[in-house]
Amino acid sequence: MRESADKILELSRNILRLDTREASVRGVGMGLEGRGAAIYWSQLSRLIPEDLGFDGRMTLSAHDPVNQCLNYVYGILYGEVWRAISKVGLDPYFGLIHGSLRDQGSLVFDLIEEFRAPFGDRVVFGMLAGALDPELERAAFFGPAQNMH
Repeated sequence: MRESADKILELSRNILRLDTREASVRGVGMGLEGRGAAIYWSQLSRLIPEDLGFDGRMTLSAHDPVNQCLNYVYGILYGEVWRAISKVGLDPYFGLIHGSLRDQGSLVFDLIEEFRAPFGDRVVFGMLAGALDPELERAAFFGPAQNMH
């Protein structure tokens, strides 16, 4: 994990060295961020019991309970960030980093990044470390899991 943390730190240093006057800065920066995210998720996946089927981060069509929990928590964060942006009079569709062709709130995606790890990942992985069984909890609250296919 220390080696992976060092790799992520070096990627962040590379991002800080980018020349913001270059037209390619967004693409290069997003590529570096993607490499850091891949390292981050590969290390977190080592902390999850194999029987939960978490092989890494998946957003759409996630079938494992860890990604489903992350998606749920991120959805809550998304709504909170959207409300905060709207409350102060900013346009949630006018983002700087995340482009959106489908009007999904680019600024929300830009700003939510700061909250994912401390308020999303930490909550989900902390609960899993505390013996939360997502399948058991789902069955307890919603009845037997339904096949969504």
